[in-house]
Amino acid sequence: NRGGLAEIAAKLALRQDADWCSQRVIELMRQPSGDMFWMFPCTTVAYLGRDQLSEEARAAIRQAWRTYMPQRGDTENHWAMYYTSLYLMTSLYPDEPGETWYSGKSSEENRREAEEYLRHWVKLTTTRGQGEYDCTHYIGEYTIPMLMLATWAPDDSMQRLGQMMLEYIL
Repeated sequence: NRGGLAEIAAKLALRQDADWCSQRVIELMRQPSGDMFWMFPCTTVAYLGRDQLSEEARAAIRQAWRTYMPQRGDTENHWAMYYTSLYLMTSLYPDEPGETWYSGKSSEENRREAEEYLRHWVKLTTTRGQGEYDCTHYIGEYTIPMLMLATWAPDDSMQRLGQMMLEYIL
């Protein structure tokens, strides 16, 4: 009866138990933790739940992105997860001022920073290679954020970037 963000995302993807998902999201958003490992499943829940979660659950997610300061991490896969999540969440909540984000930056400033990093990372990866150990059990940490971009980026060029990097990684 206790599920995390992954279980919520699975139920939302299957369009099951929206009431349970909403209640569980509200509970989980009270004390978020996990830095970028919180960000990308939370982003997935926010996107999958746009038309399923209650208004209160969506507000709890938004509040968590204002009050919880996730650390970016210090490795290439951490940054891919962090900046993809930031890009998508600021796209979901555009035109909001800095005081509504944990970073103190506006939606536009956060989205621009995230997009600049992602474009830089793609160029570096496809011209010089990945900087981090190219280990097969890390493939999810790269494919998940790229799949998220390919699926939900509102900008066609960013969506295509996600698609191309997903193909490149695989």
